[in-house]
Amino acid sequence: MAITDQIAIIKGACRSYLDLLGSASGEPHERQARLAEALDRLCAAYNQADDVEPDTVGVDSPSADMQQFGKQAAASFPELGFYPEVDPLDGFEQKIGQGWGLDDLTDIAVDLTEVLWLFDHDRTNDAIWTFRWGYQSHWGHHLHDLRRYLHKLLYWG
Repeated sequence: MAITDQIAIIKGACRSYLDLLGSASGEPHERQARLAEALDRLCAAYNQADDVEPDTVGVDSPSADMQQFGKQAAASFPELGFYPEVDPLDGFEQKIGQGWGLDDLTDIAVDLTEVLWLFDHDRTNDAIWTFRWGYQSHWGHHLHDLRRYLHKLLYWG
């Protein structure tokens, strides 16, 4: 796939997620369905992006305002609370942990903001690398935990 297509797919998925986080409206089921779609779009973008090496070492993007994203998440998705969480690699004897939907939303937003900043500053390989690395090491974990929680709310709750 051409690099311009990858850029458009990643940027579109990131912006769609951030726009939804900032202005989700409607009844809970409708909001949750749109959120599930935005998360699925981020997964698809990851799977369509090439594995690239960054052009620079270290990212010098400005820090995103976690409080701002936390407030947006709470306003747009107040029904997303705590949910049980286990690590599928830790075996059957582990203690059940706890995830928090609003924290997941916020962490994903902070990482995607960095990706968009890199694109906006013509650092394409850094942006794609940061997007893919973040999925593998941080925000992808939040996405999949939240996506499973949403699936239960949408279809079993």
